[in-house]
Formats: sequence, structure tokens, C-alpha cells
Amino acid sequence: MWEIAFDDKCECYIHASMNEVYNALDESLSNINMILGSRFVKPLREEADQWKKWIMILSDMVDQWMEC
Repeated sequence: MWEIAFDDKCECYIHASMNEVYNALDESLSNINMILGSRFVKPLREEADQWKKWIMILSDMVDQWMEC
């Protein structure tokens, strides 16, 4: 479960640790790369490529959030 803590400065809940989010993104990226490397992916290649793009966009968004 993700760690969520209340921040008094902004008076809202925030993620206390992003380790689980990064782990989930890394695992998803590893899985989709394994799928894309399979010789059986041919009929679903476009869909698998789209999933990889979405994972990369999400990863970039999380990185940008952490910079803020």
C-alpha cells in the first residue's frame, strides 16, 4: 500500500514515499519490453508500442512532479 501523509503546509494529503510508484513503473516497463521482444507479439505490436509510450509518459510525469 502506498504511504500517504497529511501535509500541514498545503493542508492536503501527499505521497510520503514514491518508491512503490517507481517500482511499479519499472516493473511495467520491464514487462512491456519483454512482450515487445517476443516473436509472438506481431498481431498486437501496435497496441504494445502504445502501452510502452503511455508508461514512458507516466514515468516522465512522475519525475516532473518530484522536481516540483
